[in-house]
Amino acid sequence: MKEMDETSSRILIVDDEESLRTTFQMFLSREGYGPITTAATFEEANDYIESQAFDLIISDIIMEGSSGIDPGGVGSRFHEVAPPYFDPEGVSR
Repeated sequence: MKEMDETSSRILIVDDEESLRTTFQMFLSREGYGPITTAATFEEANDYIESQAFDLIISDIIMEGSSGIDPGGVGSRFHEVAPPYFDPEGVSR
């Protein structure tokens, strides 16, 4: 594990499945990353994005009731924070 200043790696995890949010948060925390914020909806994520800066956003792109890649959708704002990385297998589902 690398020595890191905890304030240098603000991470937002967005997923509607609590178990996945918790798993990502635990894994990243153990590796020395943080602080880590979690959101269960795109709306909740949007509130966090408007109030603070993030170095990394890890997001499910299809959640109940909305899609993170629809034009004009709440998740579409993520590109304002950083260029998106999409797992080709996840996008093609």
